[in-house]
Amino acid sequence: MTPANNIEAAVGAATEVPAQCLGLTDRGRIELGRRADLVALDEANRVVLTFVAGQLVVDRRGARRS
Repeated sequence: MTPANNIEAAVGAATEVPAQCLGLTDRGRIELGRRADLVALDEANRVVLTFVAGQLVVDRRGARRS
C-alpha cells in the first residue's frame, strides 16, 4: 500500500466510517448537501486550513478568523 493509499484509508476510517456508524448522513464525505467541516493538510500531513460550516476559521499560520 502506498503512502497516498494509507492516508486515504485513514481519512475514510476517521470520517466516513464513524459518520455511518452514528447515522450522521450529513457528514463524512465531501459532497453537495453535506456539512462542510474540512481540514486541509500539507505534504507532511500538517494542518494548513480548517473550515467549519464552509467558513475558513484557521489558516496555515494558525490564525483564527471570526
